[in-house]
Amino acid sequence: MEAPDIVQSFLVMIAAIQTIYYYKLLPPQIASHFTATGVANGSSAKSSFFILYWVMMGVAILISAVVPLLIGSLPASMINIPNKDYWLSDAKRDETVGILRAHMKWFGVALMAFLVACFQMVIHANLTPSRSLTNSFWVIIGAFAVVTIIWTFRLATRFSRVD
Repeated sequence: MEAPDIVQSFLVMIAAIQTIYYYKLLPPQIASHFTATGVANGSSAKSSFFILYWVMMGVAILISAVVPLLIGSLPASMINIPNKDYWLSDAKRDETVGILRAHMKWFGVALMAFLVACFQMVIHANLTPSRSLTNSFWVIIGAFAVVTIIWTFRLATRFSRVD
């Protein structure tokens, strides 16, 4: 089992523990939408909130686990990278597919970690009297944005050069 697979499994376990532990603690109707300042301005049924959580985790799992498996079978026309003709040539295709798989797995892990953190903050907000998010929500969003930018930059620069 590769490192991103282990981290992904750990994050799924955390999400499952969150769901099991907090489901019984939350009221039937919870704050689920917040303004930019963290004030609740929309609500949903607790069950809908957790269904959304698992749908979003499913998308992250698809990105982290299923997409990397499919990359190798995609035609070159469906893969958008710099210097495509070079990197998807017969001599380089296996190496390229391996790089893309690894990057997609790690991006899926980053997305899952972001989701676990965001949903935890919403759960926490619903267990406090103010029912509002803390400013650390913006830190989490900023951190995920930075990770995404670095991930994109590394991927683009890797395929921008021709060995």
